[in-house]
Amino acid sequence: MRILLAVDGSQASFQAAEALAQFAPCEYLIMLNVIDSPTVGYQSLWLEMKDLPQIVEKEVRRDAQEILERLKGSLTMSVESLSQKIKKGKPPEIILDIAAKEKIDLIVMGARGLNRVSELVFGSVSHRVMSHASCSTLIVKTPIPRLQHLLLPIEGIEDSSRAVAFFERMPFQERSKVTVFHAVPFDSDYAMEESLLSGSFREELMVAGRALTDHAAAQLTDLGYQAESLVRYGPPAELIEATVVEKQSDLIVVGSHGRRGLSRFFMGSVSHSVVHRSPCSVLVVR
Repeated sequence: MRILLAVDGSQASFQAAEALAQFAPCEYLIMLNVIDSPTVGYQSLWLEMKDLPQIVEKEVRRDAQEILERLKGSLTMSVESLSQKIKKGKPPEIILDIAAKEKIDLIVMGARGLNRVSELVFGSVSHRVMSHASCSTLIVKTPIPRLQHLLLPIEGIEDSSRAVAFFERMPFQERSKVTVFHAVPFDSDYAMEESLLSGSFREELMVAGRALTDHAAAQLTDLGYQAESLVRYGPPAELIEATVVEKQSDLIVVGSHGRRGLSRFFMGSVSHSVVHRSPCSVLVVR
């Protein structure tokens, strides 16, 4: 697998680097630090210190290189080939551009950066990368010392198939326990009121959900994972969050619909709530 690790020196960056230990040996790893030299609003200062921009950028690059060297020294995963890159520009654009050019399979980054201390994924660099990347993306929210349990929420056959295809690559060091989860999503936020659903129709939806999750769980079992299926009825985001806590999940794995970003199921309030409120990291697979 070809992995791009995007870092900026924040604690979350180091947690993202540590999370690589949970993955199988890597064919190619790029460690990327995107820098942005500060600007000064007073033209007179630039006239008096013509070399200031170059001096500042040199110092920023030196700090960036030190960060990359520290991270390289802390790596425990097996890597066939490693490349360190320092680029200047806007982080989302640089990360996505390199991922495309280098044919990256997985982007790994922290949920919080140095410039967004109080903000989690949505509206931040990590959210923009996760939403627009054509490859899988791991957003590390907390340390991942071990992957003992994975929660795999699925909406339909398309995102289920993509998730199973990712598991077929045997991306992790261990074949963890996996709960394949489906929420029958009817509540006040949906067009059809819950009260209008007959008991028989609800049961039909539950049966269809069980068939979907059972099929995916059987595929994962054939791959050597300890897989189970779980279907519940109600608001998807709340159910996913509750199941993460109940199962003590280390990672949420979300399948996507094609290359157009997250599935419709996860694009709106569901995704916002899950990624913001989930106590564990999120892996979007494509």
